[in-house]
Amino acid sequence: METPEWYTDTMEGDERVIAQKRTGLGCINLFLVGWLVVWGLGTVGLIYTYSQGLSLDGSDPISLWFVLAFAIPWLALALLLFQMNCSRKTLRLSADSLIIESRFWLVRWCRTVPRKGIIEIQQQKYRDGDEESFADWGLRIQFKDKDGVQHHTLRVRLPFDHCDWLARSLGEWAGVTPKFVAS
Repeated sequence: METPEWYTDTMEGDERVIAQKRTGLGCINLFLVGWLVVWGLGTVGLIYTYSQGLSLDGSDPISLWFVLAFAIPWLALALLLFQMNCSRKTLRLSADSLIIESRFWLVRWCRTVPRKGIIEIQQQKYRDGDEESFADWGLRIQFKDKDGVQHHTLRVRLPFDHCDWLARSLGEWAGVTPKFVAS
């Protein structure tokens, strides 16, 4: 089966490495960055006005609550946009384990799933497609380790062909047939 366009599938030593490339959202990212810059400038103006004890309309000075109502959502959305563009998830398939490596900017964390412990690979359909978008599919694995039976969602919001390719690739490696389940 051919690798979908959004993925790289390479070998690093004796490990198979599957990584999803960042794609799309270019115009949306430009809009969101512009919007956040304007919002941020307004928030900086509010912070300055608050720190000087000034008011917006010549009456009472603005309150801290008013400033925080703009500053906190701005910070949350800025961090979300940063996370959307700077996070990466890589799957490393070695002879005895699946290493799920997540990165966010300079922070990296891994989860190791023993190959022999994989019980089930589930393809989940979350939403039907329509004329404006594709159907959403997700991929989840069920495995047994020293802590008992656990679940881990590998991917969400995938087109079916990408989810199917990833499920088949992991299934072949683990010796497990992927299953379709309702979400």
